[in-house]
Amino acid sequence: SADGYADAIEGALNLYLRESVSDLDDWIDSQMQVMWQKQQPDGIIEGWHGDGNFARTSLMNALWKTAGTHVTNWQPGLTYGAVVADDILYLTLTSSSDWKGTLKFGSQLHATNLNMPLDYPRINQFQEWYPLDAKTSYRLTRNNRSSIQQGATLLAGLPIDLKANEAIRLKVSR
Repeated sequence: SADGYADAIEGALNLYLRESVSDLDDWIDSQMQVMWQKQQPDGIIEGWHGDGNFARTSLMNALWKTAGTHVTNWQPGLTYGAVVADDILYLTLTSSSDWKGTLKFGSQLHATNLNMPLDYPRINQFQEWYPLDAKTSYRLTRNNRSSIQQGATLLAGLPIDLKANEAIRLKVSR
């Protein structure tokens, strides 16, 4: 069942966020491929409410691959991804055609949406891969040019203007 894969993958994502487990990232990638193969040509997974778990896990996977960021005005040909290493967020965006939109950073969902004092592991949670705090200052480096930005400013969204086949590299650090 896709639901079983979804549950296992979500648990692995929670673990991966909090513990350095060798090869867990490769396992998650491989199991996502198995789960996605269960989708039928008409888009239905298994035809019951558990199909929602498939969708939630797919969204969680996308947020992992983008470190909790998302863009507005997405279009085909726009690709972006992110990693967090040593408490620094690295992002790369590129597009096969001109693109103009906004990069939205992840927030502290546990505090802003759930009024919780900390982000503890819980079932069905959307993980916080690099949550920004509105009151904290961050160093934003964009194609080797640095500036200090308030978290609130970054959370409101960073305007991006890409020319066709241009790559923008961003680095965000506390």
